[in-house]
Amino acid sequence: MALSKVFEVDCIRSGDWWAIEVPEVPGVHTQARRLDQVPAVAKDAIALMLEVPGDEIGVTIRSARLTPDGGSLVEKEVGCLLQERHELAERQSKFTGRTRSVALQLVHDQRLTIRDAGKLMGLSHQRIAQLLGPDHPRR
Repeated sequence: MALSKVFEVDCIRSGDWWAIEVPEVPGVHTQARRLDQVPAVAKDAIALMLEVPGDEIGVTIRSARLTPDGGSLVEKEVGCLLQERHELAERQSKFTGRTRSVALQLVHDQRLTIRDAGKLMGLSHQRIAQLLGPDHPRR
């Protein structure tokens, strides 16, 4: 059965538990020990409150905070790390594209073997082959 509704939940650390609130469904409050348990626990609580089958409901975590205002030093550090991870992924994607472009130029335009291109670029010939893709002729 297809999901009829996906609900967003907010989680706040309370002692050893995560307190879960569903803003779209007033009165639904529950808790879970770990964040990975939140969707299942929240789904059950929402289904019970709305009297609908649980398999019609989806849940995503909109926010997870250690303090009500989300302003603790460690939370700020987590936010910085997430931002840096995002920026790193973008840089990695651009770098991979440039690496593929250079590999293509070396193998196609300069007619080097994959092994020679790899040696010049400081990469294994297997990585060059991977960058070029399965449809590229091997030499």
